[in-house]
Amino acid sequence: MKNKWTMVVLAGLLLWGVPMVGIPGVAAAEDEVLPPALRGKNVDPEKLKKWQSLSEEQKERLRRRHEKWQSMDPERKEKIKNRYQRFQKLPPGRQEEIRKKWQSFKNLPEDQQAAIKERYQRWQNLPPDEKARLRQRSQRWESLSPEQKERMKEKREKWQSLPPEKRQELRKAIRDRDSHQRSMPSRRR
Repeated sequence: MKNKWTMVVLAGLLLWGVPMVGIPGVAAAEDEVLPPALRGKNVDPEKLKKWQSLSEEQKERLRRRHEKWQSMDPERKEKIKNRYQRFQKLPPGRQEEIRKKWQSFKNLPEDQQAAIKERYQRWQNLPPDEKARLRQRSQRWESLSPEQKERMKEKREKWQSLPPEKRQELRKAIRDRDSHQRSMPSRRR
């Protein structure tokens, strides 16, 4: 008799749209496609409700990310967790700025994304003194007026329009001049 009433109650719950996930002995049709965190007995109903409100495309994207996460080595997972924790500590304005930059990156064509990733990887592999030198150059550039920046761009374009042999010749002349100046004793007044 007890089983009959259990079945009646479960049937009523199903008719009202109450999810059956987590009820011992009852497997919902959706149970196979739920993420592991939403399977079993101790499922948070709010999380389940959120999952069910997602579109199929969103659910599939989350499943793929879960699979990717599961296949990652522990060191990579730890780096991602640390980066996430640092992000959470940032002021909301900075978080929004990062989100916008990330979105603009994701909207770039794949070849441009690959070029940016490659430059980032090169940056990561630079020795600290080289990074410091490049940061200084960047700061100098930022301190220039718009007119100065424009003149620098024009000079760069002029330089790039030179034939490679001429550029090589000029580089050598500059190196020779610089080494000659370094070898000369400095004058004290």
